Amino acid sequence: MNLPDVGADEVKAELLAMLSRALMRTDADERAVEVADLALAIAERLNLDRVMAEALINKASSLSDIGRPREGIALMEAALQIAQAGGFVDTELRARNNLASVLEFKDPSRSLAEVRASLRLAERAGNLEAAAWAVLSEAESNYRNGDEWDGALAQLDDLGARMADTEKSGLFVGFATLFRVARGLPIDAALVELDEGASRVSDPRNVAFPPFARADIALLEGDYRAAHEGFLAAADAFLPTVSEFCLAAAVRAALWLGDPERARAAADRLDADPSPGRATTANGVAARAGIAALEGHQADAIQGFLDGLRQLGALGYEFDVARVALDFVLLVGPDIPEARAAGEQARVIFERVGAKPYLERLDAAMARATPSQSESTAASVDSTTAVRP
Repeated sequence: MNLPDVGADEVKAELLAMLSRALMRTDADERAVEVADLALAIAERLNLDRVMAEALINKASSLSDIGRPREGIALMEAALQIAQAGGFVDTELRARNNLASVLEFKDPSRSLAEVRASLRLAERAGNLEAAAWAVLSEAESNYRNGDEWDGALAQLDDLGARMADTEKSGLFVGFATLFRVARGLPIDAALVELDEGASRVSDPRNVAFPPFARADIALLEGDYRAAHEGFLAAADAFLPTVSEFCLAAAVRAALWLGDPERARAAADRLDADPSPGRATTANGVAARAGIAALEGHQADAIQGFLDGLRQLGALGYEFDVARVALDFVLLVGPDIPEARAAGEQARVIFERVGAKPYLERLDAAMARATPSQSESTAASVDSTTAVRP
């Protein structure tokens, strides 16, 4: 590549590391890896440990994004070790936050541990930027784990207010809407903020939150077609490797609509993830179970739902477990013992986190009689008679 003649190799290495970070942040991942390697070649020779750590973080993140997460994790761990040994606190914070991101769909419990370690270090160092990323990551874990929702919301609101004039303000609002929608709380003012944030900041999450929030509301209000389309729009805004959350929601909306073809198309996109994590795999299994139920293959549906629930439970994603259990009851029927047991487990989780709209749908589903096999088959191919949770 052509670089301006800036003189010292140390400065070249620094500039290359900065460039690789910019490329990584703008999704030019293969180029980011190439530029990081150029920085590393100089930094290694000159023992520029901080530059090495920074370039390794960039390379590791980009490798993870292009379907090479094990290499990414190994390099991120190396960057963390170098940063710790050199006392480079800001670089250590970057390494921990990015490592948590890479681990999110591979090892959620370890990811959360890294997030919490990063938050403690950021608070000690007075680094508000790093603390913000840690709080957002922890909130996402809290949401999916069905854990400490009150504390997560309070933390999002507090730090969000402190960063109200920054580009991250929309992210705090966006994550907070996840909890509030699930609890049936109004988010009208939040939607205005999300729209404004999406128009100002090109971060994929800022762009994805408005359609996701509206789809989330539509799902719980019974407009399943609008919900499905909104979740897909949110998935399109995200990077391919982090759209699992939106695609799983799009599958759910299609299943509740009673449309196996829409559900299958979204499930196919889950399966096409270039770097599938355990959550992607688990949601893919649950998606296929739901499709089997709509198409009248009850035995396959029951086994698939049980497998999906087991995999999500192993990740600690209890709120995800509860929603898949709700799908199970809705699509297979509460008279099936396995579905009823899953529904009872979901009730405990929904009650614990205060997810009133989901609890109401579960109660209605658990109370209804299971239709006959012929009626169930007819409902699966006619969206006008589809399950209406």
